[in-house]
Amino acid sequence: MKKYKRTLPWWLCWVLGILSIPAMGLVVLMLQKGSVLATLACFNQEPVLYALNLWPIAATLMIALCIGGNLFYSISFTTFLHGLLSYINLIKVNSRGDPFVPGDILLLTEGMEAVGSYELDLQIGKLCALLALCLILIGCGLFFKTPKLRWYFRAGGATVVLAAFVVTMFTVYPSKTIYEEMKGPNRANVPAVFDSFGFPYCFLHNFNLYPMEQPEQYDAAAAARYETDYRQGRLPLPAPKTREEGGPNIVMVMCEAFTDLPNDEAFTYSPEENPIARFNQLTQDPKSLSGRLVVSNTGAGTANTEFDVLTGCMTNKLSPATSSAFRIVHRNTDSVPRCLQEVGYNTFFMHPGQNWFYNRESVYSYLGITDQVFRDAFTDQDYKGSWISDEAFLRVLTENLESRVDGAPLFAYGVTIQNHQAYNYKKYGFEPPLPQTDLPLSQEAQERLSVYFEGLKDSSDMLYGLTQYLEQEEEPYLLVFFGDHQPNLGNGFQTYEELGFHYLDPDDPQETLQIYDVPFLIWANDAYHQQYDLKALAEAAGMKQGESISSHYLGALTCRLAGVQGVDSYFDYLNEMRQVLPVCSVYGYRLPDGTFTQELPPELQSLEDLRWNWQYYRLKTQKE
Repeated sequence: MKKYKRTLPWWLCWVLGILSIPAMGLVVLMLQKGSVLATLACFNQEPVLYALNLWPIAATLMIALCIGGNLFYSISFTTFLHGLLSYINLIKVNSRGDPFVPGDILLLTEGMEAVGSYELDLQIGKLCALLALCLILIGCGLFFKTPKLRWYFRAGGATVVLAAFVVTMFTVYPSKTIYEEMKGPNRANVPAVFDSFGFPYCFLHNFNLYPMEQPEQYDAAAAARYETDYRQGRLPLPAPKTREEGGPNIVMVMCEAFTDLPNDEAFTYSPEENPIARFNQLTQDPKSLSGRLVVSNTGAGTANTEFDVLTGCMTNKLSPATSSAFRIVHRNTDSVPRCLQEVGYNTFFMHPGQNWFYNRESVYSYLGITDQVFRDAFTDQDYKGSWISDEAFLRVLTENLESRVDGAPLFAYGVTIQNHQAYNYKKYGFEPPLPQTDLPLSQEAQERLSVYFEGLKDSSDMLYGLTQYLEQEEEPYLLVFFGDHQPNLGNGFQTYEELGFHYLDPDDPQETLQIYDVPFLIWANDAYHQQYDLKALAEAAGMKQGESISSHYLGALTCRLAGVQGVDSYFDYLNEMRQVLPVCSVYGYRLPDGTFTQELPPELQSLEDLRWNWQYYRLKTQKE
């Protein structure tokens, strides 16, 4: 083979090397999610994005060339490395709505297991094209040599390039000024930012993604006094002073993608035929309280709603780029379970998924729940299509409730999984009934809705079955049921658009907040009502029937309705804040009078600033 190798002249090596850099950049952009033309249009608006995306590729190529000495081998290695990272981002965004960031590298074992455990669209064609391109480049390297420099020139060149890259990693790529001032999508929509600004730049910009962003004018010493100051009435809102010993058993069920979409006027269901007929029936029960919940994500982000509800903190306030709040939980963290443990509650968590997903086993231990049940508690017969059924979830949940009520009150938190995307006929292996509507929906929209509504019906029936079980119990039970986010029913809200929803006006906070709206139901059994009055407690807590609240209020509200006050000042503060600012989101606010706004008056803004300082202190600074 050696005698057939031809040494390329220096000038041709320079030309090929320079031309290969934008070519490799184009390959990387073609592998990421979204339209390459749309991404390049954004680059043309912000030309600095060309440099930000091509520099890491150029640096990798130069270092590889200095080390290996062959231009084609170096181009092949660089193409494979950056292409593979972009490909992983594509798979992760498609499956979870969450971009691939450097922190995910520490969870590669989880990712590999996910590939084997979940039905993913692996985009095999793109992966094969990437591998084929790299093999062709290797083949070129077998026939063409590159003139070699002496070792000390190569070592010096690699050192200089590496040093320059490290400098940019500490100066240019973390720059908030560059990131925020560029024209593009809302920075809270991290997947869209990755699509527009390019994967290489966004990946490196998010190198320090999961550490929380400290609020402006944060004072750790002042935050450390919040607990005492609130108790002594020195903070703006008055503190409740009462505390009930003991309390009812509490069951919180967060239901995958549960919404009341079939109730919309776009559909023609009779009350009896409605897929969520059982849920609707329970909302009319005089022993229930129902309303709307505004969560942090849409289409995905299950764990973020768990985080918001259980910690009273908001995912979207951890950092403008945070896409998975559970990633920041690395130590014991104040939470609803820990608050309830202070007054004698036992705690329990159940999820019919793998314990590693979203790092739940570790995170829930940090949140105070070590008694956990995962996929191992279910059998292969418990699947309905791709996921463990809600029917099986109900069976295992009630079995575990039965074995854990032993005199001390119980707090149980469960997360369902059956109605997880994707919503196609392959999911169940049969075609559920088509949605009842007079609208001329596309075949794709009808398919998604029919599969999604099949899951909704099972969830609604599961909820009703759970209330029937709890009604027979002699112990008092408070049941809190809610959805985690709206379902992904097609790119660009396709199905929603066909139904007449319009979610894409960023200047209308009311319209934007609709994307994050899900229902919740609080219900209590007869044994609870023999000791408590749910309606009276809700009225005392300033909670009205049908009201919309942010998800980070729900856990604190549950504690209040269970009679637990004066234990955690932050949760008491949230219960007061809920009454003056019921919906607080990075996407907008809703005031008590029902009006929507994107900017708060100074007095409310000061209360919000205090809340975010307190949140940061609890999650980052407060000693265990």
